[in-house]
Amino acid sequence: MLQTPYSEIYHFLSLLQKFKPQKIVDFGAGYGRVGIVMNALYPQASFIGYEIVDIRIKEARRMFELFGLDNCEIIKQNILDESFVIPSASIYCIYDFSFPEDLEIILKKLSVLIPTERFFIVAKGDSVQTIIRSKFPEFYANKRFAHGKQWSIFSSFKNNK
Repeated sequence: MLQTPYSEIYHFLSLLQKFKPQKIVDFGAGYGRVGIVMNALYPQASFIGYEIVDIRIKEARRMFELFGLDNCEIIKQNILDESFVIPSASIYCIYDFSFPEDLEIILKKLSVLIPTERFFIVAKGDSVQTIIRSKFPEFYANKRFAHGKQWSIFSSFKNNK
């Protein structure tokens, strides 16, 4: 989540503690901040970050190694590639990383998982939140699970209890 302060990441991830997430996937993971914070809350969980910018990947890997975060990995991947398959996860993080039509590609792939998977989407940015509200009612069945100044948490299921 581009330049998202660690405190903000901690806040929205802590709201999901009662669900005991096992895997977090970050689309456009940047420097891997979500993975670092995840370890403070969910040391038993795993993190996969997808990033395309080499310098960010290198820095994320350096930080993971520095902190001994063996449960975190960052993968160089164009997530907009047609062949990209989204792995199963408890939480998906997505932000306004590109054009609205690019965000829709990822959201469409996530919507296909709804019949078989229960997950949350942490959406940061006006574009991705607007797209979810206007084109993906399946993620808006519960309105928003939680909402911050620049982010919202949506779910693939109707009962968040």
